[in-house]
Amino acid sequence: MTDEKREATDEKREPAAEPPASSLQSPASDSPPPASSLQPLASSLEPRPSPLVSRPSSLVPRVPRELSLILAFVVLAVAMTWPLAPNLTTAVAGPGDPYLVAWILDWDYRAAIHDPLSLFHAPMFHPARYALAFTEHMVGIALAGFPLFAAGLEPLTVYNILMILGFALSGYGAYVLGRLVSGSLFGGLAAGIFFAFVPFRFTHITHLQHVWSVWLPLLLAALLWYDLRPGWKRGTLFGVVFLMNGLTNLHWFVFGSFAIVVTAIILAAIRGRLRTREYWLPIGSSTAIASLLLLPFLLPYRNVSKLYGMVRSHRETLGYSAEWSDWLVASYHNKLLGRFTDPAVVMGERWLFPGVVAIALAVVTLLFARRSDFIADHFALRLLGPSFVRRGALRSLDVLILVSSAITVAALIAGRIDWRIGTAKILRVESVSTPAILAILFVLVRLWFRFPMALGGERRSLRLLVTESRLPPGVWAAMLWIAFGLFGSVGLNGWFHSFLFDHLEIFRGIRVPARWSMITYVGLSLLVATGAAISRRRLGERWGVAGTSVAILLPLLLLFELRAAPLRWYLALPDPPPVYRWLATIPIEGALLELPISEGESEHTYLWRSTVHRKPLINGVASFTPRAHEELIEKLHEEEIGPDVIERLESRSVSLIVVHADRLAKNRAAVRAWLQREIARGRLAFIRRFDHDLTGDYVFAVVKNEPKALLWRPPDLADPSGRTPLQNAEVFLAGGGFTWNEEPFGMLDSPRPWEDVRGPLEVSGWVVSPEGVASVNLRFANGRLVVPAELVPRGDVDALFPWYASTPAAGFRRTFETIPPEIDGDTDLQVEIVMPDGRSRRLEDVWFRWREGRSLQPPDWKLHELHALMIRNGWHPNDAGRIPQRIMSIYQVGDSIVDHMECRGDGEFLDRLYRVVLDRGPDRSALDRTLDRLARGTSRRRIVEDVIQSEEFATKYLTVPTRVPPR
Repeated sequence: MTDEKREATDEKREPAAEPPASSLQSPASDSPPPASSLQPLASSLEPRPSPLVSRPSSLVPRVPRELSLILAFVVLAVAMTWPLAPNLTTAVAGPGDPYLVAWILDWDYRAAIHDPLSLFHAPMFHPARYALAFTEHMVGIALAGFPLFAAGLEPLTVYNILMILGFALSGYGAYVLGRLVSGSLFGGLAAGIFFAFVPFRFTHITHLQHVWSVWLPLLLAALLWYDLRPGWKRGTLFGVVFLMNGLTNLHWFVFGSFAIVVTAIILAAIRGRLRTREYWLPIGSSTAIASLLLLPFLLPYRNVSKLYGMVRSHRETLGYSAEWSDWLVASYHNKLLGRFTDPAVVMGERWLFPGVVAIALAVVTLLFARRSDFIADHFALRLLGPSFVRRGALRSLDVLILVSSAITVAALIAGRIDWRIGTAKILRVESVSTPAILAILFVLVRLWFRFPMALGGERRSLRLLVTESRLPPGVWAAMLWIAFGLFGSVGLNGWFHSFLFDHLEIFRGIRVPARWSMITYVGLSLLVATGAAISRRRLGERWGVAGTSVAILLPLLLLFELRAAPLRWYLALPDPPPVYRWLATIPIEGALLELPISEGESEHTYLWRSTVHRKPLINGVASFTPRAHEELIEKLHEEEIGPDVIERLESRSVSLIVVHADRLAKNRAAVRAWLQREIARGRLAFIRRFDHDLTGDYVFAVVKNEPKALLWRPPDLADPSGRTPLQNAEVFLAGGGFTWNEEPFGMLDSPRPWEDVRGPLEVSGWVVSPEGVASVNLRFANGRLVVPAELVPRGDVDALFPWYASTPAAGFRRTFETIPPEIDGDTDLQVEIVMPDGRSRRLEDVWFRWREGRSLQPPDWKLHELHALMIRNGWHPNDAGRIPQRIMSIYQVGDSIVDHMECRGDGEFLDRLYRVVLDRGPDRSALDRTLDRLARGTSRRRIVEDVIQSEEFATKYLTVPTRVPPR
């Protein structure tokens, strides 16, 4: 009989009844089930009828139905991420990691089209090898974006479309898994809604690769689908899903591969197929082929580990390991639960709470499910008889349990074990996790084959308990995944991940064990599906149509609890600065260096903008940085940049240096002095100036590497200010003033980025446009609130820019006594300049906090002490002098300190913090206590805030110490 005929016959058969108890001892289930034909996983979910759901009408075409479900999840994703959809070309969750991910997607596409073999030699950290392996390659996500890139969409637009698809497809994947086990479309929808919008996904909304977890639930679904009827087609399906999971996300590949391999072994053991060749050959072969295809994408990470020592330290991994209490902390993005989360107390990587409704539905499954609630196929082909194991083997397991338990206890007491006889090493145990995990494993194996007499007699076993259970293997697999995720998330705070970290090299490349939680969410989504389906049936049986109607509200209840919209998006400026458009038109021999380097989110922005010019960059950002690059950063951040820096740049084939004048921070004088010195020595040459912000971007050539760059100089003609390009460069290098801009520009004086505003908000600033200014609009909360500002003269700005005499600067201001309802506390403000001809231009988006209450007024501060604090903190004296003149909160001081801290280690950070803030070093007890808090995941921002809320700070800086406000 062909596979197609066999499946058609199977669909016509009536559901098989639950096998009688006497049949449970039949050894016939040792034989493997027949192979079945392969259909797409979701559309082939036409199981035998279950009491949970009526079989869908055969008149409903499968493909349109599944496409409709995907579209429904897309619509939900648009609603839950609003207002992302209307801002696809500009919106990002923050001006950091989203830029990096957009650049990676663009690079994946360009490399695949032009030179696939160079994929991992990405153009950052030049001339480092395998630079893409310093971070996630995300090829599996980029593949979905290839048609969008081919259509000419910009990288940020593609990134945002893939963000919405990531939410939607993750929900669809969980729907497939939930429907497979529950047999209920309703249950599958509940699972999809939960998994698509679990709070942890919004925590990682800056990480597209973590939003894209679609392949994890499909991986488990493919295994369960294969387990029902093993065969080559279903085995191939599993291999394809395994491959795509590996191409999409390294964390999900490592965690998911471990979980799925253990699950496959246990499912085979439940069905008595551990030694069945026909069971393992199809799925094993497809997985082996998928693994071989993944090798080219995995070996570069091993090469980087050897070349650059890219291995996570124990201390770093411990800081990203969750604690059990973190499972009660929800993402602060969540509108219902987030109000109870303080981002300064627990880092976002550890906001793990999945939601109340999901836990309640999981409890419904575990407490109220019956065999009749599931499709008979899930209970078919059992080998339920006792497993006959030689008594000697059981005794050997008992001995191993006793020995490993004794070593565990000894290691707990002594910390480590190093037993020797003379020079001979007898036993060495560095971590208690090794003997503990082995002891647990031996106990589980022992119980699987036979319970001790005291627990039920010789014939009882864990295997028999599972197979006689009212729950199908799929639900047991879900509980196994929940356990893996729970114990794995605590990382080095627990034994499970510690064991893997110590013994498997691939786990030593994992920085954030807390992300194991996604494995838990996969398992929980399956229990949500069965719980929702069971609830619908029970309520329908008890109260009829009314009960069914109430049950149908469960997905809506999930949406209500998990809602996060409207989200706060940063609106990036879509038009690249002119310097990048110019760079795209010239060929250079080597690489490009942009200054300042490693200041805030500068490196992310440089990578994103490099999608315009596609030149190799010295700059770069990743979770790992080569030591040579760190040394260059240190050299360029010194108060006096040495002469050896230019030699380093020449040896690294730097052709051009782009200096963003307005972005230079505390070492701006050092950079200008270094540029002047190297120009005088003839090793650097000024090339061009471009409009950008107030002061502009300046391009210098490294003469040795790019001697033809002098040909790129513009004609030596004066601009409307009366200066030639070279004179403009001299003004910049001397630090003596501003230059002419052809484009409109301006500055928002108040509020400042991340300012903590208390009480009334005073918005003020100024704008200049060569064409004149018709009006200025203030756009709050991603444009939900647009308010026109009052225009006022700004003579001080006119004096700085006298060449705009015919179109004088326009000051703007607006006072808000109360917080408008469109603003929820953390918001953004973008100033829009409207010119007389109707054209408009926006300034850079600014995020700030707006709270009820009163800010500290200037009289509340000891201004001389505060001024000294800012100077110690690295502020320019002129900037520090202006700070006390503005209304401030104490937390704005803390934020500025965090932003200006440049310390590599926790000890150095604490020493500098105390010296900057309190003008003294930390005492030993405070140092040890704070280092322990940092190791357990407390954020540096929280440590800073604790210091500035201390009595010593209040006494030193505030006129009335008791006025230190609570957070």
